[in-house]
Amino acid sequence: MNEAERQQVDLYLDGELSDAESEALLTRLEDDSDAVAYLAERSLLHNDLRRSMKRRRLQQWAVATTADEDNPHTRNVAPRTHRLSRTPLAAAVIGLVFGFIATSLVWGVIIPRRGVHVQSVIVESFEDAGMRLAPRFPDVSGVWNGTQGEIVHVDDAAEGRQVLRFGPAEDRRFSYVNRIVDVSRLAQPQDHERRELRLTVAVRPAEDAPSARRYKLRLAAFSEDPAAVKDAWFSGGGISEKALSFASRVRDVTQRGWVTLEIRLPLPPEARNAVISIGATAAEGGTAAIAYEVDDMVLELVTMPADTP
Repeated sequence: MNEAERQQVDLYLDGELSDAESEALLTRLEDDSDAVAYLAERSLLHNDLRRSMKRRRLQQWAVATTADEDNPHTRNVAPRTHRLSRTPLAAAVIGLVFGFIATSLVWGVIIPRRGVHVQSVIVESFEDAGMRLAPRFPDVSGVWNGTQGEIVHVDDAAEGRQVLRFGPAEDRRFSYVNRIVDVSRLAQPQDHERRELRLTVAVRPAEDAPSARRYKLRLAAFSEDPAAVKDAWFSGGGISEKALSFASRVRDVTQRGWVTLEIRLPLPPEARNAVISIGATAAEGGTAAIAYEVDDMVLELVTMPADTP
């Protein structure tokens, strides 16, 4: 196993590879015992492989909501189904670390469970004409920033009439939109409960893009204050090793227009701040450096029984 492959494994564990790249890497290293051992070692160092497994299971859950009579921001939820697949190497590593064999999950019907509630944390469609964006990654909570970001009026927004336009980046591949969210005041889980953040957001190119785009959605929870979160975000090394919990999803898209992305993150009780980071660029092999738009962003706190799959 060479250094380039080690770096690819690290990117895989940090969620920085697309689904296709992850599959190609795992297939290529499938019969490499050193790769299996290294992936297991790095998983333990990250201390989040078990959380990643839970996140993948939780991706089976989406919500169909009805308003709670006592709290307009709280809703009962019912799940919808997702497909989940596992590669032989991933199964081998999980078996090595946790002592069980991962199996493939297919489309199926999941019976809704009671006791799952959703609370709105942020609902943002950028309709505030007076909204000001930070020039750089924020060091306070509640403020958006974007690569060359600006709030613009459009006739075909995903929600409302305004969007946050960002990019193109001049000195790096991805253009980003970021925000630090204060989660310290969110309701703590009761006994036999656990919490997760669920983020959905609509993204599209600001202009007609002939090539495929790559979108990267990240969520991370920290116990530090916003200034320390900013320092940790840019201090080098894997973010997943510094955060209490971390989730990342990379998706290559060829369809035109708005695309809705979703990601979930386990929220530990000691979390004080969370980072939302939305990135966009041309997919592998693409050359177009263009601007993008983000709209209709919803961040929710999902509280559920601890034994929910």
